[in-house]
Amino acid sequence: MGDANAKVGSDNISYEEVMGKQGLGVMNDNGERFADFCSLNDLVIGGTIFPHKDILKATWVSPDGGTENQIDHICISRKFRRSLQDVRVFRGADIGSDHHLVIATFQLKLKRYSRNPTTKRLKFQEVLGEKDYKHKDWISQESLNRLSERREKKAAVNNSRTRNEKEAAQREHSDAAKEVKRSIKNDKEAFTNELAERAEKAAQGGHMRTLYETTKVLAGKRKNTEMPVKDAEVDWLMKESTSGSRNGIQWTLWTQLDDLDFADDIALVSHNHSQMQDKTSTVNQLSGSIGLRIHPGKSKMLKIKTEDTQAITVGGKPLEVVENFTYLGSLIDHS
Repeated sequence: MGDANAKVGSDNISYEEVMGKQGLGVMNDNGERFADFCSLNDLVIGGTIFPHKDILKATWVSPDGGTENQIDHICISRKFRRSLQDVRVFRGADIGSDHHLVIATFQLKLKRYSRNPTTKRLKFQEVLGEKDYKHKDWISQESLNRLSERREKKAAVNNSRTRNEKEAAQREHSDAAKEVKRSIKNDKEAFTNELAERAEKAAQGGHMRTLYETTKVLAGKRKNTEMPVKDAEVDWLMKESTSGSRNGIQWTLWTQLDDLDFADDIALVSHNHSQMQDKTSTVNQLSGSIGLRIHPGKSKMLKIKTEDTQAITVGGKPLEVVENFTYLGSLIDHS
């Protein structure tokens, strides 16, 4: 539980079941609320139990290096209190923050595995190997060098012997941290611009696979607010709605293009109004059979090189006619 500005201190009178006497400083109002919260939820504040030097208890340092507080805590259910072996601050962790990393040591009693676990563990290590840590491809060597400099500045802060040395080292570390953020931000912008140019060229050249893959990287991982639709269901839906009919546009001599489903939105294509209406009605009907539906208010229609003014309807509601729309990051219009 981090940065609640809760100082619990070392006086545990009336909070004996919640905390020990090894906390840092004096309890403040937020600390009292935090202790009450732990008491209500049957939690124990781990950082107040184990004796350490104050330098290994302080989790936050002020910008000038003159004030240190213990305001980040690790709590554990009282039921598992005996599993917690130690809680302390790891001051050398290069995490780019004015807070120190808080680590805990646990000892768990696991069920004994009678068969030869050592042989299997060695076999797994031989087959799988050790985990390979890699930085993101778009981070430049300059940014990596700045990260190394920030790590050195962090070590200088921890190794300072006097207050003046610590204040000077703290300022240098803050400046180095700002340079790291600025450099990585520039790298990310350059990488994004490069991807955008690649997607634009792919769209102009008709390379849909490259366009799709590049757009996925640009979009990143997004958390769906609704239940995700499996690709198999969408494939089945489009196969069922287009089989046995020729309502698409002629793509090659022997094939027709019925839809574009490279993204979450499906774009239906047809040569004339009657074909589009039949296809839309079929897709809408089959969508209902798998729990989906076409939203008339969110669906749009773009007409190209036609004077037909008839509307396409979904459930009796006409779709809005637009002059252009965005698909896979590209603007689709009459041209």
